[in-house]
Amino acid sequence: MTNILEAIVNIANNPVVAIRNHYTGRNRANNVGEALEMFVKDAFANTIQEQDIQVKNT
Repeated sequence: MTNILEAIVNIANNPVVAIRNHYTGRNRANNVGEALEMFVKDAFANTIQEQDIQVKNT
């Protein structure tokens, strides 16, 4: 876990322009909200560019 300033730096260093496309693949009504939630979690965990789900979940 990290603090808010480190999360902001992670977002600045790893910009993801298409958050919904980066985090979801199916069309659902909640895709955008879910994608944003996952992006913020990844920003705090510094795993924005990580592709391995096991690493992200630990």
